[in-house]
Amino acid sequence: MTARLLVVEDEPDILELLSVSLGHSGFAVLTATSGTAAVQAAQRHRPDLIVLDVMLPDLDGFDVVRRLRSGGDRTPVLYLTARDAVQDRVRGLRLGGDDYVTKPFSLEEVVARIEAVLRRFRDGRAERPARLVFADIELDEDAHEVWRAGEPIPLSPAEFKPPGVDRAALVGWPVAQRLLGFDGHPTTIYERSAGDTVEDVRAVLARTADPRNPEQVTVSRPSDGLAARAFTDLLLGVGAIALLVGGVGVANTMVISVLERRGEIGLRRSLGVTRGQIRLQFLTESLLLSGLGGLAGAAAGAVVTTAYATARDLPPVIPPWALAGGLAATLLIGALAGLYPALRAARLSPTVALTTG
Repeated sequence: MTARLLVVEDEPDILELLSVSLGHSGFAVLTATSGTAAVQAAQRHRPDLIVLDVMLPDLDGFDVVRRLRSGGDRTPVLYLTARDAVQDRVRGLRLGGDDYVTKPFSLEEVVARIEAVLRRFRDGRAERPARLVFADIELDEDAHEVWRAGEPIPLSPAEFKPPGVDRAALVGWPVAQRLLGFDGHPTTIYERSAGDTVEDVRAVLARTADPRNPEQVTVSRPSDGLAARAFTDLLLGVGAIALLVGGVGVANTMVISVLERRGEIGLRRSLGVTRGQIRLQFLTESLLLSGLGGLAGAAAGAVVTTAYATARDLPPVIPPWALAGGLAATLLIGALAGLYPALRAARLSPTVALTTG
């Protein structure tokens, strides 16, 4: 089978030289002159190997490989570039390249390296073929893609690989009866539902499968992933309520503080302190109060999470952004809760404050 090569080069003379020489060496050659065109050609034509220049318009060769690999494309790549620095070689190979040749180059060496890369790639595929072909349909298990007559068929990951298909043989009803002794009564039924309808569907599965004897039907529990998602939503709701209650508590504390410290406010105002300074003082106190609460809550949450994970022999994972987000949320709530008491304290006149204080 003739190997298909995609040659990506923006220099017309070099592109023509490579196309003609590789074609004479027995390869089918496709060409592209920019990084974007290279990505599109690789996705559309599925070449067996890509000969890739690095210094390209729009996307450079490194970005092309990064984009292909992030999309699940494992097509082998041979860099052919004038960038000969060691750091460029290391970077290109670590991004997912398979070989690196610098310009000026020998055509014989390029052909030999292409053949070597293809040989390694095919030997690896021979151990575990990831690309299956039947008639004009091609299925790539690594990239989770299906092609028909060279055109991609858009499928979601769930459509590409339904649960259990890789561990089961699907046969028709007559064949199952004739060859496998199937009596017409299935023993296991697999059902699939949207995540938000799982509990409702689970409640009626037994009666649906066997209306006369639903008690004889065993319904398995939903997946751990769905349970974890529901529990996460519950915890987020509880956390939101806790923030609301904490905000109300901070607001009440600051209002009472303003009422009890009217004498202090009046004295400071009579000594020349401005309304803005009074307002800033009480707002700072509100932020300090809520910040201390947020720090305590974040620390308690981290301790509980670590203890629970350790008890279950799980690695504790506490993202720093979660702790920072919790603290930021408490500071925001504290600022909102302390805004009204701070404004009220600033509006007190010195005379009234001293009289009522």
